[in-house]
Amino acid sequence: MPERVRQLGPLNALLAHQPWRVTKEMISELTRKHKSSSPRNNNNNNNNHHDGDSSSSKPWLISHLVHAVVILCQHHLAAAMVLTLGVQHDADMQTVRVCVSAWHRS
Repeated sequence: MPERVRQLGPLNALLAHQPWRVTKEMISELTRKHKSSSPRNNNNNNNNHHDGDSSSSKPWLISHLVHAVVILCQHHLAAAMVLTLGVQHDADMQTVRVCVSAWHRS
């Protein structure tokens, strides 16, 4: 997992359980440039945006962070609605899964 995404873990936990505790300092910490523990090699992988080392020192752009937070909030909302409404797997869906997996094995 890229370091930038990993940095969202504490924010995600607060959004899931105590969203009123999210502070502007948490947001500014994610958007502030961090010093990298190892120097970045600019000669290799210039076009590789998925390199874990190069993304660790890059701060979140505020627009990207807002987009990520909105996605996390939508996920938490959907999970809370499913839990609140008591949505469960239908019994016939289990039968469909068994039939499909038996068909794939043959």
